[in-house]
Amino acid sequence: MKTETLKKSCDTCLYMATHENCDGCLDIPEAEQKPYKPGEWPEYPYTNYVEGNWMKRVMQFELDGRHSIVIGGQGEAEVNTKRTPQETLNNLRNVAEQCGYMVSGLEQIMDFEDNCCGWFLGIATSNGIFRLIWDNNGLEYICACNHDWKPIAKIWDREKIKQRIAGMKD
Repeated sequence: MKTETLKKSCDTCLYMATHENCDGCLDIPEAEQKPYKPGEWPEYPYTNYVEGNWMKRVMQFELDGRHSIVIGGQGEAEVNTKRTPQETLNNLRNVAEQCGYMVSGLEQIMDFEDNCCGWFLGIATSNGIFRLIWDNNGLEYICACNHDWKPIAKIWDREKIKQRIAGMKD
């Protein structure tokens, strides 16, 4: 069976989403530099290139808390799986005040015996309304909500992410 080597590019590099090995990767040696016409791209050397599945890597980084999950597409509302619900609330409120979105208070989720079994909070950004749900093991999922704050779709789910990672190639 013939394996195909991918063309070197940022899109096929292991570090595409995490950028920890990008410095100098596209630098063209001075001796090879020349003027280029509009729309013409130079042949970049990709000196730090490592072929790999960057999507699998970023999902694992999110689970591990090495990369925050961006909510609402703007980049300001970030949630880290290593933060407690209270730390997340404090961070989101600080950023919301500066960036113009809203964050609710934390609410406990109670089991049938009135024991706290988790927490949730809401975020309203210009790109939508979201609920974050924690169980006693950490951030469980993030839901997109309708205008009445009712969940309509899970956009991040810890268990499903673990399953996807397990099924992906490196």
